[in-house]
Amino acid sequence: MREADAGSREAARHKTLRRVQQSVLGTLAVCALVIAFAADAGDLGNTDRRFTLGALALGMGSILARRQAIASTDRGLRVWLAGASLLLAEAVGLLGLGLAFMQDQRDAGLLYVLGGALLALRAPAAPPARAHTRAHS
Repeated sequence: MREADAGSREAARHKTLRRVQQSVLGTLAVCALVIAFAADAGDLGNTDRRFTLGALALGMGSILARRQAIASTDRGLRVWLAGASLLLAEAVGLLGLGLAFMQDQRDAGLLYVLGGALLALRAPAAPPARAHTRAHS
């Protein structure tokens, strides 16, 4: 009975992560559309270094959180880290939105949103197979 409850909770967590992923991708799609249709075009060569460093830090954080989620044996921590990875990817896209409107860098902003979407496209960490429960059955 306890294994069934744990399995259903794990399935619910994974379903929630999928919803978060869909929400993040939807937000990034809206950001891209807003930038494409409302932002002024700018020169790619003059991108503010702070935006670039921020995007790199957020992107690396997203990658590291996802890697830790995959490696984690703690189910709760795995879900929390996978969610954090998705939210950091979303932050990269939101940074692109800021870049497009605050610095008039439409093309660079779209690239940041694309980068965030690529980070978020990777599926959240799936629960590992529970081989030890099969051996006892």
